[in-house]
Amino acid sequence: MTPGGRRFRYSREGLAGPALRALTLILGLVLVPALPLPPLFADTIVLEGKLESTLHISKEMRWTVDRPLSRLTVELTMPANFSNRVLAQAVRNLQIDIVPKPAGIEDKRDNQGNVRKKITWYNLRTDPEVRLAFDARVEAGLAAMESGQAFPLKDLGPRERFYLKSTALVQSESREIKELCRELTQHATTEFQAVTAVFNYIADNIRYVYNPPKYDALSTLRDGSGNCTNAAHLSAAILRAAGIPARVVGGTTLDKQLKVPMDGIRSLVQTMGKGGHAWIEVYFPDLGWLSYDPKQSKQFTSTRHVKECHGLDSTDIAESWIGVPYAPAYSTVIDARFIEDNVKVHPVSMQEMPKSHVMSNELKVAFLAANNSEAPAPAVPVADKIPAPPSVQARPEEGPPVSQAPPVAPERPSVGRIPPVAPPQEPAVSQAPPPAPQGPGERPGAPAPIEPPKPMEPPASVEPPAPAEPPVPQKRPEAKEPASLPREVVLGNIEFPALVATYTISGNKGSGLLDAETAEYVTSTYVYAQAFALDEPMAVRDVSLAMHKFGGDGTLYMDLVADDGGKPALRGARSLPVFLDTFEKKPGYSWLTFPFPKGSPETVLRKGKYWIVLRHSGEAVMTWFFIPGKSYSGPEDTRSTSKGYLWEDILAYDFVFRVKGIR
Repeated sequence: MTPGGRRFRYSREGLAGPALRALTLILGLVLVPALPLPPLFADTIVLEGKLESTLHISKEMRWTVDRPLSRLTVELTMPANFSNRVLAQAVRNLQIDIVPKPAGIEDKRDNQGNVRKKITWYNLRTDPEVRLAFDARVEAGLAAMESGQAFPLKDLGPRERFYLKSTALVQSESREIKELCRELTQHATTEFQAVTAVFNYIADNIRYVYNPPKYDALSTLRDGSGNCTNAAHLSAAILRAAGIPARVVGGTTLDKQLKVPMDGIRSLVQTMGKGGHAWIEVYFPDLGWLSYDPKQSKQFTSTRHVKECHGLDSTDIAESWIGVPYAPAYSTVIDARFIEDNVKVHPVSMQEMPKSHVMSNELKVAFLAANNSEAPAPAVPVADKIPAPPSVQARPEEGPPVSQAPPVAPERPSVGRIPPVAPPQEPAVSQAPPPAPQGPGERPGAPAPIEPPKPMEPPASVEPPAPAEPPVPQKRPEAKEPASLPREVVLGNIEFPALVATYTISGNKGSGLLDAETAEYVTSTYVYAQAFALDEPMAVRDVSLAMHKFGGDGTLYMDLVADDGGKPALRGARSLPVFLDTFEKKPGYSWLTFPFPKGSPETVLRKGKYWIVLRHSGEAVMTWFFIPGKSYSGPEDTRSTSKGYLWEDILAYDFVFRVKGIR
């Protein structure tokens, strides 16, 4: 590899030596496109086609008994069969192993039709475990639908009105929630318009964070941040305030990439954490219940989602346990194997909102709902026209009227983001001796150099005036300091948890949390890049990434390059190498710092947009933490490539990184 600190070119050099380099040059001259691909611009990708997956899932849950328990009672929800207009999920071969043997097992259906299993042990001195395994077939048929449902909704049945209730976590009767609801839906004349406005707001204004202090809707609105449970609670609260039935869904998501082709070259890639997750179902009188994941998709969820249950809020859907005399700690390990995975979809249109890319199937709006006799007014005063939903303070075991049980399995303020920035006129590289050998995907057209900024000269000294008669002493004025002195600057997408919390305990009661670590395996055949923007020049000292070491050996290093038409340029500065044996293997994520050579002119950057490109050698096995959604950067500012310079994959998340330097 190129020694740290040298100007670099990407290298395809390998065992073939000079012959391969000559062939690479010829192919590069033929294959490099003359113009960059245009950005996608629109941010809701409307898809048509089908997703089909068959998978085997195993889930192992353990409670840590560090001192004797006289009793432990656990309640778990079981994965279920379900279907709606878009999705179908079938669960087969459900198996449950419990050790040690419990004193009692009770199967019950809760007040909302979910199947729950209640397990009790007495006199525990060892860690109890519950192992769950099943096969699931999940299909999503992304065909066009039509809804003519007017807004506000009228004449809802009792089963649907149940999901208008306000709870301690979904405060739909709060004044702040109602005011936001009125602002978002005031111009909606159809339910589709109202629902879309709510989810666009959530996608753009609720920044994803891990381990939030609170999970309720009102705290989420005030903080402008939260995890998937927060987003689900706030979405449900706004929708219920608008008179639209909404329920919170709990289940498991899988970390296999969903790659949707956008054109002949580019793909939109969504990746989720492997673990518990919360999302939403919204009721349309003419379509039934439809699935929404605020940071991922509208009107459907992908085949990386496996539904287990639904409820008024997260207290209805999470694992729970009560211990005597204390509630033990909890851990879970999930494994999934895809037996079949077909992604046969293509984009048919695009919509301009939200700001970050989400997916949707097509929903056409009819002029008038079939069950309404007159067209709705152009603007709807929501607070006046929506019937007040019933209020719930403490919920007894009640539920929506059920005629027949559904089938079950057989056993903030605005969020900061990088604005579009034109490539700098003179990218941040300097003239240097002939570059190092060419590398993977190299092509000509490197940016011009940048001269490091010249130090400011202090103003000239001021001489005292000639003394008058009689002589009067004159005080020499002091020389002024320069207008500004160099200062250390830290920027980036910096917040991340060392460990993601998976449960909470209050007294002798415990509850599982619906959240999962999100990270990308970045030392595979793909190369990954993250963009950031500078609003003024900066001399970069080092860049750190939130990483976890699984093993292997070798080195990691980083390229810092200018933007070239919306993707990383081919030349820039290279960091010093970081040897993997110097990075400690430990639980969770921590900063791995890549220093740049002191005084390197390539790291003196002008105002503009730049890219961090992570590279490796040897057999390193590392993951890089990311935050779901695009709260930090623009919708196409996280990329990956397996083809050198193309950067063909657009990733729907932001990596965690930190840039330090001097201004």
